[in-house]
Amino acid sequence: MLALGVVAAVIGFFPGSRVYDDANNCFGQAIASLGMTEHHTSDCTASWTKLVEVQPAGGWPVLGFVLAVALGAAIVYRKPRRAYAFAWTLWTGLMAVALIVVMFDFHIFEHVVILWPTHVVELSLGMLLVLVMIGAPLVALVTREPSGSLPTARDRSDRR
Repeated sequence: MLALGVVAAVIGFFPGSRVYDDANNCFGQAIASLGMTEHHTSDCTASWTKLVEVQPAGGWPVLGFVLAVALGAAIVYRKPRRAYAFAWTLWTGLMAVALIVVMFDFHIFEHVVILWPTHVVELSLGMLLVLVMIGAPLVALVTREPSGSLPTARDRSDRR
């Protein structure tokens, strides 16, 4: 899980998508033709050649998500209890929803080209979510709770 988080956090800062705007401004011409009284017959073909921005594949929100999941993992590692494992699952789910809300981007009048780092980040975050959301509760259910009265080992080497 650590490797997936590191991959997502590091590759998340690579360029993830290019956003292009219509160089011919067809949408603007269509809106302008709505206000005209005469018949508008010009056909406009969109030309997605005007680069507007390059967005990172994840950036700081993905790094924050990975750190939040790692914080839950550290707590479960230090105190391996079922309650903590289920709390970690709930925490990760809430952080995933927050990540989706923060990363939501709506490009309706632009053309977006998705680059390979975005696919790598999405795949690694998806695998991380599957491991935490399905794997952690499953492992917590099939393992025993540690008891406080475990037998202690004694050194009997000098007794004969």
